[in-house]
Amino acid sequence: FTDALRFEVASFGIAVILIQPTGVYTQFDKKLAQTLPDTGPDSPYAVFKANHLRVTQQMFRGRNVAGIVQPEEVARVIAHAANVRRPRTRYK
Repeated sequence: FTDALRFEVASFGIAVILIQPTGVYTQFDKKLAQTLPDTGPDSPYAVFKANHLRVTQQMFRGRNVAGIVQPEEVARVIAHAANVRRPRTRYK
């Protein structure tokens, strides 16, 4: 989508870039645990809920997990990309 949009708006002097962060450490896992409805043991979603919570908690167990970045790191990349004269098309 960004490649097509970049081509479409280039003549207007608009640079379209794509920010591609990996996983970002947030409080999402804690919020998810609070908001998923209690499905009960007989619900077809009970196993899904338990597995989803387990996986997200493992993924965000530590703030220095490989491949998981801090929100501030993503913000720095966005600010850099927005302020350079000729931004790259993609920032990982």
